[in-house]
Amino acid sequence: MPGSDGYATLKATYDEHGKRIRESYHGVNKEAVLSKENGCHGWEAQYDEGGNQIAITYLGLDGKPTLLSDGYGTVKSTYDAHGKETRRSLHGVNGEPVVDKDGNHGWEAEYDEQGNQIVETYLGKDGKPMPGADGYATTKSTHDSRGNVIRQLIGTNGRSARGLR
Repeated sequence: MPGSDGYATLKATYDEHGKRIRESYHGVNKEAVLSKENGCHGWEAQYDEGGNQIAITYLGLDGKPTLLSDGYGTVKSTYDAHGKETRRSLHGVNGEPVVDKDGNHGWEAEYDEQGNQIVETYLGKDGKPMPGADGYATTKSTHDSRGNVIRQLIGTNGRSARGLR
C-alpha cells in the first residue's frame, strides 16, 4: 500500500562501489508514480573517482529529466582534494543554469586547513555573488581550535554588512 509519500515501492540501483546511482518510485501495481515529497518519479546520480556525488538529475514519469517544484532538474557539485563540497549549481532539464525559489543559482564555499567552512557565497546564473533570500551574498566565519564558529560576518558581494557574535 502507498505510504504518505505517495509510493508503495522504491527501486534502487547501485554501482560497483555501493553508491546509489538510480532511484524510482512505484505504486501497488508496480506502475510509475510521483513522490509527493518532491514531485518526481526518481533520480539518477553521478559520482567522481573519490566517491563524491557530482550530479543528481530528477526524472519524470517518462524517465526523462524533469523540474522539481523548486525550479531545477539537476544539481551539480564540485569538491576539493579533501572531499569538501566547494560549489553547487542548479540546472534545468537541458543543462541550462536556473535559479531556485529563493532566486539563487548556487553557492561556492571555502575551507580552512582543519576543514571548517570559512566562506559561503550565493551565486546568480552569471556566476557572480548575489544576495540570497536573507538579503546577503557572503558569510565569512572564524572557528576556534575545536571547530566551533566564534565569529561570523554577513555581507553583500563579499563586503561585510553586519557581524554576528
